[in-house]
Amino acid sequence: MTEKKKPQLLKAFIKYLLILTLGITISGCKIVDAKNSIDKKTVDEIVSKAKPIIEEITGRKYKTDVEYNILSRNEFENIQSKDMLNNTREWQKELGEDIRKRQVELSSQFRSQFYIARHLHGKKTIYIIQNNINPIKELYEISDKELPDFLFIVIAHEMLHALDNQYYDLAKFLYEGKNVEEVEARGSVIGGSAAFVTRKLAERLNISDELYKKSLMLDICMKNEDDPIANEAYNRYYVKGEQFMQAIIDKNGMEAYGSAFLSPPHSTREIYNPAEYLDQIDLPVFDCEGLVKKVSVALPNKEGMRSQTTVFGTTTIKGSLINEGISEEDAAFIADNCLSAASHSSILQSIDPSITSLTVINFKNRDVALKYSEIMKVIDQSKDDQQKARLNTTLTIIKDEEVNIKGYHSAKLKIADLKVDTKTMRKIVINGILDNLYISSENLNMEELTEEKLVEILKLINSEYQEMKKEEKRAAL
Repeated sequence: MTEKKKPQLLKAFIKYLLILTLGITISGCKIVDAKNSIDKKTVDEIVSKAKPIIEEITGRKYKTDVEYNILSRNEFENIQSKDMLNNTREWQKELGEDIRKRQVELSSQFRSQFYIARHLHGKKTIYIIQNNINPIKELYEISDKELPDFLFIVIAHEMLHALDNQYYDLAKFLYEGKNVEEVEARGSVIGGSAAFVTRKLAERLNISDELYKKSLMLDICMKNEDDPIANEAYNRYYVKGEQFMQAIIDKNGMEAYGSAFLSPPHSTREIYNPAEYLDQIDLPVFDCEGLVKKVSVALPNKEGMRSQTTVFGTTTIKGSLINEGISEEDAAFIADNCLSAASHSSILQSIDPSITSLTVINFKNRDVALKYSEIMKVIDQSKDDQQKARLNTTLTIIKDEEVNIKGYHSAKLKIADLKVDTKTMRKIVINGILDNLYISSENLNMEELTEEKLVEILKLINSEYQEMKKEEKRAAL
């Protein structure tokens, strides 16, 4: 499944969580001294200049003064780590406190080296890390002449978050998201709000589009535009998020600006399709999470395995496909036709890691599920080719064939041994199309798992699926 170290799924999972936690917020006019530092006088001037314009654009007054604190990178890292751990949700605890702490540690360390300013919603304070100014200035190739404007728009962005926080309690707003998908949708509201207001602020003060965009890139710790996952996060939070806020204003007027905070979207699909949110379009969404939870108890398990159930949707699918080299057009088509999705994964971290996972994706129709299946075959073949090209790696396909399972339009089983140096890992994968559901179970180093057991799991999925459909019909009567 990859190299000697961590399996691909685990690395992708951690990368995804790090990017998801990078979250949703950033954000200046006059003034930096010759050493590219910033002081209280400079910040006060920025706040004084930005505050009345932000109030005019939003139609809302600050209830209290804007609180800020200038501090060192290490000081901010410690404050941020504690803040992130304090906001751990119940559904984030499934993997275990030790893994969660490690994720927070890595994320906080990375972000603290990027941020110039950051509003921590729970603290109700903007933290300004002045020793990051020069490294970011060099990374984004910002000239001495451009730097004052860049710092202005960065801090103004955080001031907008401070204003939104005074009215909508952003810490609570994010914390109440029931799963990853809801948190991403709510994050897009927060990011879209900041992008909408700071764009108008930049236009008002003739701050260039380039600096405005770089300020947003800084907000998600985006080094450059070559990273497809970071690009998708940028698109979700700031492009689609801003368009979502604009759609609300276009339909209901500026007075409806805060409606998305009071009645937040439940999925990133609504962010990409604001008409579904505004017109309350009721799509036939199947409860993938419920199905996954019902069946996950039948998945093989080893002592010490850590498990987590994740609900995801439009943006996760699009980002993952683009990251695998699928065209923007095909990725957008698949993502736009995803109604809901969920996965359950169990991981045992050791010298020879073990992984088992189950994913269920609900598409609009079977044709889309079939197209997604074909795309996944292309991705799988590409990964096999990459493994075969490694000098110290041998990939042996034991079985790769269609299997007949009652109720399924199609199903395919693949068993492969991956030998890296002297170690061999066995990977067993089964995929199937059930009505308009795409179902996949991937398993690495699960010795007790046989193809017969995997087939039984797919049969169980069909049985539970049929029962859930009956329950839906009874509930509708």
